[in-house]
Amino acid sequence: MKHNRNLMQKIGFLLAIFWLLDSCSQRQETYRMYVKFNNVEGLNIESIVESRGVTIGKVRKMDLCQNGVIVEVEIDKKVKIPVDSKFCVKDRGVLTRSIEVTMVGKKRKILTEKDTVDGLYLPIQPILDKM
Repeated sequence: MKHNRNLMQKIGFLLAIFWLLDSCSQRQETYRMYVKFNNVEGLNIESIVESRGVTIGKVRKMDLCQNGVIVEVEIDKKVKIPVDSKFCVKDRGVLTRSIEVTMVGKKRKILTEKDTVDGLYLPIQPILDKM
């Protein structure tokens, strides 16, 4: 009985280590950057960041700053975003929004960890206007 208990403790310990290593390795597969908006109505922590309909990241943090809001986004490291790309808050339905990244790509320089860019906020259209 005591042998089974020790075995279960060892297995639990090993699983915890594997989980910790896996979560650390996943963090290394992304980079964080910042987008400054004048308004982020409808955008939330964990909102999707996408380009051409493909999810490339998530919103991780939002803070008020002078004349706007700084949004911290986490982007998949495989995705290279040219510096002249456009970031826009867009509708994803009635109550949710996401950040759409339009990769213009005319410049060769790529955005990297901790870069800050300006984003565009387009107001949510009232539902009655769409009917």
